Amino acid sequence: MRVRIAAGAVLAIVWLLALPSAASAQDTRDQNNPPPEPPPDVGYDEGTQGVFAGYDAVENPIGEVGGPVRGRTAPRVVCWLVHAPDGTPDPGGVVGSIVSTPTEGNLYLLMCRRGDAAATPVRVIVYRVGDPTDGTVVTETQVTEYMLALFEFELPAIETSPPPEVQVVNIETWLGFPTAPPDQTRTAQAGPLWSQGVASPTSMLLTWGDGNETVCDVFDVAYDPENPDLEGQRPTCARYLYEVDSHDRPGEVYRASVTVTYDIWVTTSETPAPVLAATVAGPTLDLDFDVAQLQAVIR
Repeated sequence: MRVRIAAGAVLAIVWLLALPSAASAQDTRDQNNPPPEPPPDVGYDEGTQGVFAGYDAVENPIGEVGGPVRGRTAPRVVCWLVHAPDGTPDPGGVVGSIVSTPTEGNLYLLMCRRGDAAATPVRVIVYRVGDPTDGTVVTETQVTEYMLALFEFELPAIETSPPPEVQVVNIETWLGFPTAPPDQTRTAQAGPLWSQGVASPTSMLLTWGDGNETVCDVFDVAYDPENPDLEGQRPTCARYLYEVDSHDRPGEVYRASVTVTYDIWVTTSETPAPVLAATVAGPTLDLDFDVAQLQAVIR
């Protein structure tokens, strides 16, 4: 997975939700108050009329930040939808009732309240289940998706014994790592909310080029010829025995490959316990094994 967004840049925080200081005098009590007891989590509930966020918005996020700033606070923003006849509020300032079950693709007026301030109309939006406020309020889920996109995994660093160009039939091929694939951490933050993911390598897929493959959940160290314990260095899993040479194959080699898989565990400002958010495969390293028959001359 190679999804990089301007490495080393900082996450641009833009406060977009410029709410007026007071609600329209003609707004009703129902319009000025969100649904009772909004859920504590950030996000939205498709079954009700509420959209809940702890900050306003992020525009054009361009990078990652070094870590969550847990001390930052900001008023909680609660938003909901009301009917907007013909897609606009009534010219007199009167808007419709709160919508309990918004319809995908329909126009609604977005009402928001920051902290304990009075609710105010923000703008008319097109309701989408995946983006219920039409980009005006960013949810924890969206910040997490942005954080996940920051991961970029490198090709695995693999050493083989024997080397790829001098493989021999009926002699085991050993694969190992000079250093084990490291964990990676990425963090994104907007306002007081943050999402942090830790990607840990869990397994690797080895294809040998002859139709066989091996899945390993251990990452053995690379073979060291100066280590006197030669047999003790035999890999637990990453090994293979070619029984047929490669000289009738394309290029006279077996095209082998190594792919490492990572689990990404996520914690957020709203979810302190780690949650498995994704399992992804890193880029594939190709290896050309030139496997020869061992020749002997008898006199």
